[in-house]
Amino acid sequence: MQNLLQALAELHQLPMTRLEKLLRRCKEQRPEAHGHALTAQEMAEYMQWMVTEFGSRADFSFPQEELLLLTGGGMADVGQEFAKGSSRTALSQLTDVFTQPNEPHYFSAEQSISVSRFLRHMPAYWHSSTYFEVYYVFSGSCPVWFERERIDLAPGSLLLIPPGVRKACQCPQDDSVMFFYLLRASTFEKVFWQQLSDQNLMSLFFKQALAGNSHTAYLRFDTGQDPALEGLLYGVFREYRSPAPYSVQITNAMMNTFFPLLLQRCEHTLRLSRQGGLYWKPEYAALLAHIQAHYQNLTLTDLSRLFSYSERQLIRIIRRCTGKTFAQLLLQLRMEQAALLLVSENIATEEIAARVGYPNVSSFYRAFGAYFGCPPRVWMRKRVLEKA
Repeated sequence: MQNLLQALAELHQLPMTRLEKLLRRCKEQRPEAHGHALTAQEMAEYMQWMVTEFGSRADFSFPQEELLLLTGGGMADVGQEFAKGSSRTALSQLTDVFTQPNEPHYFSAEQSISVSRFLRHMPAYWHSSTYFEVYYVFSGSCPVWFERERIDLAPGSLLLIPPGVRKACQCPQDDSVMFFYLLRASTFEKVFWQQLSDQNLMSLFFKQALAGNSHTAYLRFDTGQDPALEGLLYGVFREYRSPAPYSVQITNAMMNTFFPLLLQRCEHTLRLSRQGGLYWKPEYAALLAHIQAHYQNLTLTDLSRLFSYSERQLIRIIRRCTGKTFAQLLLQLRMEQAALLLVSENIATEEIAARVGYPNVSSFYRAFGAYFGCPPRVWMRKRVLEKA
């Protein structure tokens, strides 16, 4: 534990690398290229200018170790090739990479998670990707641009960005340290979606927010620089860089632990992007938690009285947050809990019906059959056969 805290302390005060010092010199000569997001073409041209301006100097180089911090995977090879010359072909290839980076640039065949660090004093440029991304700031301030807004991340800020979102980011100061974690969509489904229970209404919201049709640019959490969360993120980076056997499996396992811990400790700090079809207020978490706890006999009138929203407003809020109507939400909570009771406890059907909010067994049977497509006993037999 002491070694981990020492490693995190060093990470918060990470010295500038040789390449970052060169980038700072470039920024001093070309300040107009900083403080906003460049197009992919402008970014490639900036790189071409840097090679032309500094390429003949003895201290100019693209060290493989430092390029891995910027890019990881095959992107380091792209940078090395470009550094050898600035031909039109090389510039075109680099522009394509900046415009639409793809998985081979970041992932080897066996990897499903890629980890890198943004180089300080590198210009920001617009790009999108086909994978999920996590940005985390260890120290300093880092601006991130989206199509309709700019946000400034502070130490402990974490962004979760779904595929297809156009964005740009920058580490503009000597003390700015921001890492990014890339997850293939299939891997994200395993390490995030499968951690979310359909009985947890915040889980429904996260699925709604990160679905492609919501157009949400990001989910933002304030971790308060929680040492456990930072330790996991640092561990993922360390294992990603390790050549040791099973490092890929260990990396996946750590990320598998990170997401539920993030939700457990920081769910209440959630903020959403301004763009997109979802809108979020902190009090919505309390609203969903109340529905979760009192679904058995809850009414919209009860919620309206408690949270000072009209019933019409509540209907809209619940639909936006969960993708379901109030009635559909209550039915899902009742049926999923009933299924758990059938499997885990040896109790009578009458008691299960009462526990989940049905006044009599017949109404429970009708609801159960409509939801699962068969009566409770038939459903139980199918469960037994599936496990056999």
